[in-house]
Amino acid sequence: MNCIGPNAREYLRRGFKQMADALEVTLGPRGRLVAVERDSRRKAPELLNDGARLARRFYGLPSRFESMGLLMARHLAWQIEEEVGDGSTMAVVMARRLIEDGCRLITAGVDPMLLRRALEKAQPVVIEAIKTQARPMDSSAPMIALAQAMIGNAELAKHLHECFDVVGSQGAIEVRPSNSVTHDREYIQGALWNKGWESQSFATHGGEAILSNPYILFTTHRLSAATDLMPIMQKVAEQAHTKQHGLAVVSFNIEGEALNLLVMNKRHGTLPTLAVNAPGAGDERFDILQDLATLCGGKLVAEEAGHQLENVALSDLGSADEFRAVRSAFTLIGGKGRPAAIRQRVADIRKQIAKTKDNDIRNQLFERAGKLSGGVALLRVGGATETEREFYKTRCEDAVRVIRAAMESGVVAGGGWAYIYAAQILQQIALANEGYDDDALARSLLVAALCQPARAILRNSGYDAAAIVPIHPTPTPMRNTALGFDVTQGDMVDMFVANIVDPVNVLIAAFRAALSAAIMILTTEALIHKPRDNRDKEVTLDP
Repeated sequence: MNCIGPNAREYLRRGFKQMADALEVTLGPRGRLVAVERDSRRKAPELLNDGARLARRFYGLPSRFESMGLLMARHLAWQIEEEVGDGSTMAVVMARRLIEDGCRLITAGVDPMLLRRALEKAQPVVIEAIKTQARPMDSSAPMIALAQAMIGNAELAKHLHECFDVVGSQGAIEVRPSNSVTHDREYIQGALWNKGWESQSFATHGGEAILSNPYILFTTHRLSAATDLMPIMQKVAEQAHTKQHGLAVVSFNIEGEALNLLVMNKRHGTLPTLAVNAPGAGDERFDILQDLATLCGGKLVAEEAGHQLENVALSDLGSADEFRAVRSAFTLIGGKGRPAAIRQRVADIRKQIAKTKDNDIRNQLFERAGKLSGGVALLRVGGATETEREFYKTRCEDAVRVIRAAMESGVVAGGGWAYIYAAQILQQIALANEGYDDDALARSLLVAALCQPARAILRNSGYDAAAIVPIHPTPTPMRNTALGFDVTQGDMVDMFVANIVDPVNVLIAAFRAALSAAIMILTTEALIHKPRDNRDKEVTLDP
């Protein structure tokens, strides 16, 4: 089954619009709820007001071709959520307007590829107009307001601000569900990782395993034979008269005789020992082990580099003031690594953060940098039910990403008003050029699209959007780019004074994604669908 020509674009437009219409009603501080039927009809519907989560509940439409457009909007919303944690609904709303107006122009005879080039040419102008409005987020009030707008809980917003105040913008903040109905936070000195002891026999007292001033072996070797560890343990035992005693092993895997050897030494009091598996997964495990070795002043004994365990000297082992472990985590306190080496390792990680687009990898890098810097903030999220705890946990994790972005790139007036200022700049450029060339048409499309987030927020709050934000606003740029309409007060205010702000990175990411999705749909000329009973057969393009 296939569709070629103008109808293909029309199917995509209709599918995209249905998703955008559902997401738009959730936008803003007074956004509406959307009820989603659950798998079991006996359960009450799920009530959502978060665009990205709502987008994930859509799986398709009766029309296969319209489903393609809907799934493009779904992918756009989730892509923005994963990248910056917010702005998904704004992106979908802007993309819908670009697609609607662009399809009309193409139907009227405008070449889609020329329109594409004109839109891409205007993109840097909009981005620069957003950046020029940026102000640093250098006070607590806008941070708390931003967190509360995302989480919907004043207490959690204050706790999150405190966490950032303690560990900084690059610090490690972990959000965990609590078994209590209350919210709390905890600050841990040192590096905390979610990998516990390999045997409960290592526990010393109070359900914890604690080694003071131990030698620490970091290795990628998978330890199973007693002979793997005996030479190292003998060297450590010979140093028992010094302040440094005991051996902790952090490896990719330890089992069998090697683990039994450590347990027996611990039980008989011959040598204090402890064993944990390296945290992380895949290649990240190697990097974390190298981080820990740097933090403790040791050498990573890497099997991949040909390092042999029998050749390990005491100088290759790391050390710390204390090594603590429980069933589910371990903490290194007071690593004895060289400060210059640790600072260099942190700097290298932050260079990777700047280059990384993938949000999951960025979070891992932030976590590693924060733990190397010497502190971890734990935000424990409570709730009356498991559903409530999971909801707040997800919103807090998104808020951490958004606040980090705001601290790095600065903030602009919220509520979509930063886009309106950018639209005025674009409109001024369009009017300065005579005629109706492709560039002017593209700028006109972007002006209308950039006004859509603010108009949607106004409509959702019960205001006449056309009276406050015309479809084509005045081309004279606002002298005060902080002005905007506060829907809670019903008046024009200084958005920075009112603490209504958006991170620059979020607005730029949403605009780029919206423009990219719109261009893809506007330049699509054919749709191909393979029915499930025909998936293995060749596709024919015959009408």
